[in-house]
Order: sequence, then C-alpha cells, then structure tokens
Amino acid sequence: MLIFDGEQRQVVAVALSPDGRWLAASTGGSVHLRPLADPAADPVEVRGGPAHGFLSDGRLAAAEVGAVRLIHPEHPKRVWAKPSLDGDLWPVVFLPGDRFLAVSAKPQFPVTSRPFALYRLEGGARQEWRVQTPGPALAEAVSPDGRSLAVGRLGDEPGKASSRVELLASATGRAVRELAHAPGHLNALAWSPCGR
Repeated sequence: MLIFDGEQRQVVAVALSPDGRWLAASTGGSVHLRPLADPAADPVEVRGGPAHGFLSDGRLAAAEVGAVRLIHPEHPKRVWAKPSLDGDLWPVVFLPGDRFLAVSAKPQFPVTSRPFALYRLEGGARQEWRVQTPGPALAEAVSPDGRSLAVGRLGDEPGKASSRVELLASATGRAVRELAHAPGHLNALAWSPCGR
C-alpha cells in the first residue's frame, strides 16, 4: 500500500491513470499529479477544479468554468488542448469513454431549474445532449449508455432530513420514475457498469 502525505488542504477527489503510473488528487482549486513509481517525489500542481479524470489516451482532463484543460502527465506544465463548453457550464464528473457531465456553474436563486449536458472529448468537446431539469440537485450521475440521468433531491417530508432519487430521460429531461427515498442528505450517486 502506498501512502501519500504532505497535502496542505483537504483532498476532495482522486483519479488513477489507465496505465496505473499516475495519481491525480484534487484539493478543490488545483490538481496534484504524483508518479506512483516514486512516492517520495514532490507532486506537480496544475490548475483545475474538483472534477478531473484521465482519458483513454492517458491525458488528464481537469475542469474549469466553460472549458476542460487537457494535460499530459509527462509534461504537466503544458496545456495540450483546452476545449470550450457552451456558456458557463462546469464539468462535475468524468466518465468512461472520454465523456463528462457538466452543469451550470452559476445557478440562479431561487433555483427553479438547472441545465445538464453530456459531452464527449473527440478532438474538441462535442455535446451529446443537454437538458433542463426542475429544481436543485444534491447529486447526479449518468447511466453507462448515456440515456438516463439519476438526480438526487431533497425529500418532501416536513420536518425530516430526507432525500429522493429521480430517474430522468436524458433526451427530454423529464422524470421517468422515482427510484428511492432515503433518510438524511445524499452526497453522491453512481451507476454500476451493468446500468443499475
């Protein structure tokens, strides 16, 4: 087991490169790249938000408002590409198949709806779909086939902290069905590889 220490701020997300050579850890406003072959080496800091992930070709994709920074771990100070997104969208989770889910970085208050968009990185950032969903979301996750969006919301029981999960059709943004109720507040959602 490898243990990395020395981070000055809380680590909020980590990702492992496809070849198992690099670990990327986000502290919210930056991403630290570490070579696993040399755990004692100082990490290289690159700019990026909490969401990040490795593409199938080994490049690191780091989120920022309205764009994605693509960085090769061997040359982390060089930005190889910076595909732009529509408006003020912000990548929130990177998915297999070089895709990522983005949401509005500047939600309006009170929150009556929120846009979600699924992108694929092919040369640039190609939008596969965009939907407007009602109300605020606590957590969100895209199905492996990209056809469904699971959204966690606050429950509607008066005086109780609860959450509910809705399944939406990505083509329309409309609710298909309610999947579950749970006590407390949801922090994250994830799909299994088989689509459940």
